[in-house]
Amino acid sequence: MDNSPDTVGSTARIVVLVICAVLSLGLTLPGAALYATILDDWATDAHGFHGIEGAVGWILGVIAAGAIGAGLLFAGLFLRFLRWHLAPLASLALSIAGTGFIVATYFVFSDTQGSADSFEIILLQAVCIVMLLLVPLPPFLHWAMTKPMPAPVPPRAQP
Repeated sequence: MDNSPDTVGSTARIVVLVICAVLSLGLTLPGAALYATILDDWATDAHGFHGIEGAVGWILGVIAAGAIGAGLLFAGLFLRFLRWHLAPLASLALSIAGTGFIVATYFVFSDTQGSADSFEIILLQAVCIVMLLLVPLPPFLHWAMTKPMPAPVPPRAQP
């Protein structure tokens, strides 16, 4: 058995990739199913999140958004450890999609029929700010800190 540093590093990278993929899918898929259910209830109700049913839906929706955010965080880690020449660009796309998801989450769950300084709005703002720091920032930094590849030099024409 070859225990050279390259083999050990490759094995560790594969293990990290598998763990990140499993955690990403394990958090994102159930969170997305619950989020879609809550979003459907919100869209069909003309009053938004109100009453006890709305409060339970709001709490479950914010928890589902957090699960999706954690899944996107692990997807970003997956892209960071992936040896693929387009991984930084995929990280940028993930960062943009994560930011859009968080902004949409804020607009949907701020429909509580309450005042702008109510507890649920302040909690939602705090959750969205933390998610903005944890979800799209690492993939964006992966893209921003990647050194650009030099452009290929075309061969000279022979005289």
